[in-house]
Amino acid sequence: MIRSQFLGVGCAFVLTLLACGDDSVTGGSAEGGNAGGGAPPAGGAAAGGSGGEGAASSDGGAGGGVEDGGGGVGGSGGSPSSPNCELASSGAIDAACGVFVHPGRSGGDGSQAAPYGSLSEALAASGPGAFYVCGNGMVESASVSFGDAVYGSVNCDWSWGGPDLAWTAEPGEIPVIIQGNSSATLTKLAGMVVTAPATVAEGGSSVAVAASNANVELDRVSIIAADGVDGVNGGNGQTPAGAGGDGAAGFETNSAANYPVGGTSTCGRTGGAGGRTQFNAFVSPTSEGGDGIVGTPGGNGDNNAGGVAAVGSNGAAAAMGVNGQNGAGLGTIALTGQVGADGANGADGGHGNGGGGGGARSLPSGNLTGGAGGGGGCGGTAGTAGTAGGSSIAIISLQTTWSFSYVNLEAGTGGNGGAGGFGVVGSTAGLGLNTAVIGVFSRKGGNGSAGGKGGDGGGGAGGHAILIAYKGTAPDLTNVTTVTPVLAGAGGGSASDGVAALMQLFP
Repeated sequence: MIRSQFLGVGCAFVLTLLACGDDSVTGGSAEGGNAGGGAPPAGGAAAGGSGGEGAASSDGGAGGGVEDGGGGVGGSGGSPSSPNCELASSGAIDAACGVFVHPGRSGGDGSQAAPYGSLSEALAASGPGAFYVCGNGMVESASVSFGDAVYGSVNCDWSWGGPDLAWTAEPGEIPVIIQGNSSATLTKLAGMVVTAPATVAEGGSSVAVAASNANVELDRVSIIAADGVDGVNGGNGQTPAGAGGDGAAGFETNSAANYPVGGTSTCGRTGGAGGRTQFNAFVSPTSEGGDGIVGTPGGNGDNNAGGVAAVGSNGAAAAMGVNGQNGAGLGTIALTGQVGADGANGADGGHGNGGGGGGARSLPSGNLTGGAGGGGGCGGTAGTAGTAGGSSIAIISLQTTWSFSYVNLEAGTGGNGGAGGFGVVGSTAGLGLNTAVIGVFSRKGGNGSAGGKGGDGGGGAGGHAILIAYKGTAPDLTNVTTVTPVLAGAGGGSASDGVAALMQLFP
């Protein structure tokens, strides 16, 4: 009877706390809370139900109810979802991932609803960040900085899975220029095919990507360079106009003012005048012949009856022009591209020299002038240089670190260097003449010398075919698929041939 009364009181107490006779309790509250455990058997204790997992960014549910010491366990909080910003993802790209570009559009602000119309516009308007370019084609040269990431393979509904971005530029331009700051800050390109355009400029090079002092990651990227173009041949020299003129012949005269003039020359190398005579040769001496221009003195006059007047000396030989140097070595690389080794122009030939005038002569029958010297010939002009052939280079790397994943590199052929032009011979010289009076005494002026031959121009070096032309540390090509370059350009004449290589260190 006592027991019966205790059970009745106990049941009333339990009804108050747990709604005696119900077989469940309410689970923890909050989003996603699970129901608690069932009612305990008579005299037993039930463990409270565990709280449910919370939704993203919320707490889990509270623990279940407690009976005779049984305690529930609270649910764990939900994990925030990651934005869908990387190429390896699928589905829609989160609008907060970065800046959006739809080539050809205008008036945008970089949002998905109003994208920029070019990558260059987006880069200029934004700080370092991620740039998503939709569609399959873009024609522009863009300068990408450290901290930037450029993604292709983007559909224009801003979802992943679009075609690889075909990125090229105008002829003669480099599509991708990357400028770092020598830090570990990453620059990334993903989901694209970068193709350097072919150029029609003589000696033009094709470079797809150029990077300086950067840390670059390439993910699912192909880089292709077009063929380099042949260099320009140098021009041949030109024969100078006009030969050196002959000197005037000597003559008999009793006038002190008369004397024969030297032969003229278009380059100023006039022959020496003939020696003058005096009216009374036995009182006043006759004169020696005049000097040719940059020549040698004419013969000395002789005022003794029966003496022999000296002959004017011939003009000294002209110097020959030196040949120009052939292009040699690798040339240089920079963010602006590759510059090959041109040849050098030849030097013009030296001008000839005028002959000296003959000395005057005094005879009992009359006074005779010396014959004038011939004019010197003009030097032949030189050949001009050939220029270097253009190169085909996939990547120019200047003190840059690279990380490659699913990357393909291809280069075309190097252009041939231009041949140097030929120098030409100089013009002929004039002759020194004797006197018009026939006699046994020689009063002849000296001959001028011909102009020197111009030097030949040097040939230009051949262009290169290189996947990576670099300064600094050589990149690791372990994760790169390569098409080995096989055809570099030939040097013009005796100039250096180009280099065909996977990688080439530049000075």
